[in-house]
Amino acid sequence: MNELTKSLKSIVFWTLFAYLLLAVPVYFVAGYVWWLSVTLGYGLAVINIISGYVSIRYSFGRGLTLFLGVVMGGMVFRFILLGTSLYLLMQYTRLPLLGFLASFMIFYLFLQYHEIKFVNNELKAKK
Repeated sequence: MNELTKSLKSIVFWTLFAYLLLAVPVYFVAGYVWWLSVTLGYGLAVINIISGYVSIRYSFGRGLTLFLGVVMGGMVFRFILLGTSLYLLMQYTRLPLLGFLASFMIFYLFLQYHEIKFVNNELKAKK
């Protein structure tokens, strides 16, 4: 099993564990609508980071220009995905935006930390 797969499995496992610790009380205290909002935030954060991991892994060792293009293009794509999700959530649902944003930001920051750590480890391994 390569480093990317082990790293992703570990991160998804721990974020899923944290999500369950958050989502179960939210469901029983605030109800299904808030739970769904929190779940959507978590799901989008995980999709966002997995796509980042895969694109970074693909671009390593293929030249600086390609690496920067993939990383910057991936960031733009992921921000468009977030913006579109927010628009659709606000426009077509009555889900609480606060639950979605809080969940997304908590998990996104945690996952972003691990993405940066992954890049640093890859750079150290290349030296």
